[in-house]
Amino acid sequence: MADAATGWIDILPPPVADSALISAGLWWISAAVLFVVLCYLIVQGPRLRALWQIRRLRRSWQDGELSARELLFALARVIRHAWHVHSLDALPVVERQRAAWCRYREQIRDARFAPAEPADALVESLLAQSHHWVRRAPLLRGYRLVAWWRRQRSAARG
Repeated sequence: MADAATGWIDILPPPVADSALISAGLWWISAAVLFVVLCYLIVQGPRLRALWQIRRLRRSWQDGELSARELLFALARVIRHAWHVHSLDALPVVERQRAAWCRYREQIRDARFAPAEPADALVESLLAQSHHWVRRAPLLRGYRLVAWWRRQRSAARG
């Protein structure tokens, strides 16, 4: 149909019904995306916060604001909070990773309580290992219940 004033031909139908459907669809899509992002942040929040704290501690140590010993004490606190435990000894590590965890725990303990300041290479190594252990932290605080349930299930199997 040609517009009398301009001579242009209208190709698209009137946009009234289509724009309402499009805006409603976009609203639902944006609400779904927002819901997914919110769920991700709720589940991953403690882990992301711990990784951010490790990066901040590394920067403070490199800038000279923290000594290596203070960094290691703060690092142990970050790991305990990420795993929701009160002591590094109470960490429920999977059996195949137990030897690596024990080495890490002993290195951190020895470096924190050694009479001399820890070497930079050791501190860098412990920072890298901390990223590894924080990424393996449980997502939710109910990991003890899940671990208990798995032990019960495996015991029932034989």
